[in-house]
Amino acid sequence: MSGSGFLGYGVTCGAIEDFSRILTGELGPSGIRVICMRPDVIPEALAISHTRKVFGGIAERANTTIEAMLTERTPTGALLKRFPTLAEVAEFAAFAASDHAGAMTGAIANLSCGSIVD
Repeated sequence: MSGSGFLGYGVTCGAIEDFSRILTGELGPSGIRVICMRPDVIPEALAISHTRKVFGGIAERANTTIEAMLTERTPTGALLKRFPTLAEVAEFAAFAASDHAGAMTGAIANLSCGSIVD
């Protein structure tokens, strides 16, 4: 994510992606696959995850609410003009963990609806 207040969050996300790549090299010889999922914010998960705390502080420092901040970003900030849903991320996770994705490892799965383009 870009914009004022996201520096620490962005650095953390980059570190997680790099960690998953390194972990792939460590665990691959043992037959363990590693796939990092990169969704954007999932609005319906704000009530049940740590993201309310993460985005709440950013919104507060910007003198706005999380809901207003997300509304401002959504239509223009993503190529699909929306954020991912919890069901979409869960369905991908189930696929990635299945034998159907048995050859997949060391990947960063972009589930951002186009708000981040690789």
